[in-house]
Amino acid sequence: MSAALALQRVETELAQTSAEVARLPESVLRTLAPVLAQAQQETTQGLRTWLRDAKGAERYTAQQHRTLLAHLERAFTTLGAANPTLLLAFQQSGTAAGRLAGAHLVQEIARYSSRFDGRELRVPLRLATLLAMGSRALVPRYRTSAARYADQVQRDLRRELAVGVLRRESIDQLTARLASIGGPRGLVAVRGVAGEPGAVVEHIGEGLFKRYRYWGERLARTEVHGAYAEQVLVGLRMASPDVPGLMSRWDASGDLRICPRCAELHGAIVPIGAEFASGVVAPPLHPNCRCRLGAWREGWPLV
Repeated sequence: MSAALALQRVETELAQTSAEVARLPESVLRTLAPVLAQAQQETTQGLRTWLRDAKGAERYTAQQHRTLLAHLERAFTTLGAANPTLLLAFQQSGTAAGRLAGAHLVQEIARYSSRFDGRELRVPLRLATLLAMGSRALVPRYRTSAARYADQVQRDLRRELAVGVLRRESIDQLTARLASIGGPRGLVAVRGVAGEPGAVVEHIGEGLFKRYRYWGERLARTEVHGAYAEQVLVGLRMASPDVPGLMSRWDASGDLRICPRCAELHGAIVPIGAEFASGVVAPPLHPNCRCRLGAWREGWPLV
């Protein structure tokens, strides 16, 4: 691929990121702005570290950092054009991180593209937005979780998950991210709600996720899975005008680990956005749920 074509392809990808940000309402931008700023700062630092230490094949990871940073730069630029006052509130963190020139990054990405597989890494803005807003989060559905991850703790967790998703981190990396901030501290109910009969409470000074990594992994898996399901639901709503009779279908994992509640829902079909028998419109049904939301219309097989 020629340098001109590579540059054009990169610019097209970045323009799509800009368009995504430009479509977001003001309330969402205010939630997403600090997430973008933190993701930008961490990615800049990660890029600098890789450029300092990279050897041989590790250059691909440096290229991933460059690409993600370019998308974050473009998203931030678009946000600033839409709301200059909001941008000023977060410019300092970006400057402190030593932001690299956007145009220079784009040129670097285009130059290196031919050395790799030619695919660009898009930042999953919609997924990060859903996590940051927490509108479909599973935590508030359960009294025990709502009490354990109350108020600022829950907001911090949502933000960290959103930043990690923007940086395309794996579940292991997201779990490590939650462990790094610790999670709930002090008297933490690991079963039930503190003060109620049958509750099991521990004093955890270092943070729940540092003492019990499993709690952080479960939270990361469940909330990210829920955000993916919400994305599917949005996609179904968008497609429904062009696909008459389109409906939502619940698909459960057909293995020995499936729980009875999920098994009962497998194959269930409802109008898009309607509740299934469980009372929810999309997975997850419970923590660590592996069910998925899919599309269905009359005449399609029910397997």
